[in-house]
Amino acid sequence: MEDTPSESSRKRPRPVVSCLRCREKKLKCDRTLPCHNCTKSSRSSSCTYSDDVNPGSASKRQMTMAVGRPPANDRGVSRNVEAAATNGTLKPASSSGVGVVEDLQLRVANLEKLLHASGEASGRNVSAPQVGSQSPAFSLTNDAGQPQTTAPEPYTLIVKGQRSRYHGPNDRVTLLSQFQETKGFINSIPKDSPSIITLVKDIEYLQKDPRIKFRFRRKSALQNARPMTVLEESLPSKKTCDRLFNIYVDQSEKTRRILHVPSLLRNYEGLWKSNGRNFDTSAFLPLLMTILAIGHTLDDGNDSGYQNDEKSYLHHAALDDVEDLIRRIDGKHRIDFATLQTETLLVIARQIRGCTADELWRATGSLVRSATIMGLHLNPARLNKISPFQAELRRRLWTTILQMDLDASIAANMPIANTLLEFDGMIPTNIDDKDFDESTEVLPPSKPLSEWTDALPQVVLAMALPQQFKIIGLMRSAPPGTNLTQTVEEGRKLKDFVESLPILRVDVTFHRGIALWKRILANICVRRPLLHLYSIIIRQDSLMGANFADLQQFCLESSASVLNYRDHFDPMVIDPSTTNSNLSWKLFNIYFKNDVILAFLTICQHIRSLTTNPQTLDQNPVSAHTRGSDTLATDPQFTKAKLIRLLENTLDSLIESSADTGTDIKDILFLSVAIQSVRSGSTGKVKEKMMRDGATKALSAYRESLLRSCSDTDIQLPSQTRNSVIDEVTSSPDEILMRVTWET
Repeated sequence: MEDTPSESSRKRPRPVVSCLRCREKKLKCDRTLPCHNCTKSSRSSSCTYSDDVNPGSASKRQMTMAVGRPPANDRGVSRNVEAAATNGTLKPASSSGVGVVEDLQLRVANLEKLLHASGEASGRNVSAPQVGSQSPAFSLTNDAGQPQTTAPEPYTLIVKGQRSRYHGPNDRVTLLSQFQETKGFINSIPKDSPSIITLVKDIEYLQKDPRIKFRFRRKSALQNARPMTVLEESLPSKKTCDRLFNIYVDQSEKTRRILHVPSLLRNYEGLWKSNGRNFDTSAFLPLLMTILAIGHTLDDGNDSGYQNDEKSYLHHAALDDVEDLIRRIDGKHRIDFATLQTETLLVIARQIRGCTADELWRATGSLVRSATIMGLHLNPARLNKISPFQAELRRRLWTTILQMDLDASIAANMPIANTLLEFDGMIPTNIDDKDFDESTEVLPPSKPLSEWTDALPQVVLAMALPQQFKIIGLMRSAPPGTNLTQTVEEGRKLKDFVESLPILRVDVTFHRGIALWKRILANICVRRPLLHLYSIIIRQDSLMGANFADLQQFCLESSASVLNYRDHFDPMVIDPSTTNSNLSWKLFNIYFKNDVILAFLTICQHIRSLTTNPQTLDQNPVSAHTRGSDTLATDPQFTKAKLIRLLENTLDSLIESSADTGTDIKDILFLSVAIQSVRSGSTGKVKEKMMRDGATKALSAYRESLLRSCSDTDIQLPSQTRNSVIDEVTSSPDEILMRVTWET
């Protein structure tokens, strides 16, 4: 239908200045290139204008450039130039007859000069845009337009060629940077201290132990047998199994609840009564073999009833055979609850055998994912077809796996596998194992926290888990230099929770043996995130203030407690009539090795503050973190002399038990030099001599401890011979130092 003259006369004569797409969609256009609507709809490349319309600045709403649309391959550059012109960094085209192409070339050249100058001034490569970074720690300038000063990174990243190694805030490598004198001395060892290098060679040679006491040789008939057949044929005698099984039941299943002990005992007795007939061993035998391997590792060394083949198999091949069996399980049985229990026990077995923190972190992360696949992260009360007995076991195992992953993440200074968790209805019931079994239709009511039960230590840890996860999550996500006030406030909530529970109060007057071990185990596990958080804050002077004055008190008290707890299980000082402390002693050194090192260095830092500022305690006890609180300043328990004595006793204990607990030479060297670097205010050659004497004394005692545990009295050390085989153990002093200073 054609327009009539009257209709055409009513048309608005206003020129169309919108882009073609906004005109077609009848949208309000802001007349920029690209316009807001096209950018919002991800159609920036299709934003075009009529030939007689030039887009202008959105702020001025007017045309300032006489530039037509460039070819498609130049559109990105055109937008950058246009944006620069809008911000006033480039002048608009003059009206002196310069062509469009020439004008564009001039602007691009000018923009490149500005970017090049900006890159040289900031020392950064600006050839590639930084996309997606909203953190102020990575911006070139701050809000005021001044260069931003970033705080030192709280971690260490070592890069050597194609290899790189990350060390978190409380890793030994990062902690070494907090003791510059210690670090400088260790770096100078190859040049200035050949005697220390000799000691290190001897210790490395002894730790390698080329004379293996037992070598397991698999029978030829079992080499190609099915994994289940291998486990059945390799099961130790009943006498050996009874001994190792009882060790596991007595020492484990405290805070890490994996099994229902009465059901475990029934299955164990049923296995031996059936004599392999009418008893399904497919699920129970791998679990039992893992339990026996754990019991063998924790055994106190009494060889009565053992056979060499049994000991050798449990020490070398048992865990590998169980893992091989699990790898071959089909999909249906792979998600069986007993399989997950066995996998969890395997991780614990590897941990108590000294696997690295990185390996443990990978393993616990895999456990979290396996448990999530099976739905253990869901509240079992809302699920059908799950009995009350199974629901309670699922809560216990899920809590154990989360606690293991949290502890492994802290030890490795790595993120937690899953922080988006729902804890409602996931806390285990505070009841004894004897109070329920497979036939239970309704679980008995949970007992109060003041009443001791088999599940109480884990219940307390489960109650603290949400707050622990929140603290660690905030620590891991905070960029360098971030104000940690929010994280500290969350830490105070956990601190108040710890102080409100009677179960976490350790009183050696009333608690002995296993009861004492349970309380100490729960106490340190709950406090662990707080110690790591507060130690990081105290090390950063810029983050300290009056609000954090109580952190020094808490850190020092907790650190001293961790070191003093060792005395309750050390076989060298404990009364053997009260308890068999050897098993608890091994577990303490396995579970709390990193906590002891961190506590040791935290006290070292406090001693250093007392050494460098001896008069500040009397002036203003709460004005700075190095002065602590009033209580700390006047507490006779925390005098410099007593703290040094505590550290020396701890170091002596670590050295004396090195053969049994596997104390790392890196720890001994670091701690022995650190304590000497902070105990005196002297400098120069005097302090260097103190550090050298301290390291030599500690490493000599370490070597003697290893020699006493060696069955071969005719052993020849590298310092006593130049045999070529021994010379292969270590090479140059610089390579030894590289291993000792953890730069891998």
